[in-house]
Amino acid sequence: MGFALRSLTGDYASRLSPIAYDVTAPARSLPQTHGLRIVHTQPERSSHEIPCGRGTILAVDDESMVRQLMVAALRKQGYDVIEASNGTEALRIIEEQGDRIDLMVSDVVMPRIGGQELARRLHESKPNAAVLLVTGCSEQMVTGTSASSDAHPLLHKPFRSSDFVDRVNSLLENRAAL
Repeated sequence: MGFALRSLTGDYASRLSPIAYDVTAPARSLPQTHGLRIVHTQPERSSHEIPCGRGTILAVDDESMVRQLMVAALRKQGYDVIEASNGTEALRIIEEQGDRIDLMVSDVVMPRIGGQELARRLHESKPNAAVLLVTGCSEQMVTGTSASSDAHPLLHKPFRSSDFVDRVNSLLENRAAL
């Protein structure tokens, strides 16, 4: 049986004692004690912080800040990410590397070629690739009707990084189950 104290930084101060239960309290409240040892541990991580991504994702958005945030969140999860700053660049990547792409995340509304057209083109070269469309527009503006006519999931901006990562992970898990 032991005695353990934890500080806010995740350090445990522990000392063997004959006490039959554990006590947890911030280590900084302890007086200096002879025989006390500090055991360094990593703080517990949420599932969004644990890298688990496998696969290649094409991230397309003409807004550089949004694209950079998406790319950073995906790379933090361990995914290989290919970036495109517009639909034309994304189309070139799809034509050259479409067989590598497991999922495409694309803004719906972009100059020249939008996300829905990119999704159609990606499926021509890799039919089982997953697609996540993101937009700052209302669904009516995106589809022209109140009911979505597109089979691709839609994530509305602004979105939390955790929601974005959850959606990507879910889409790739569902794709892998097929």
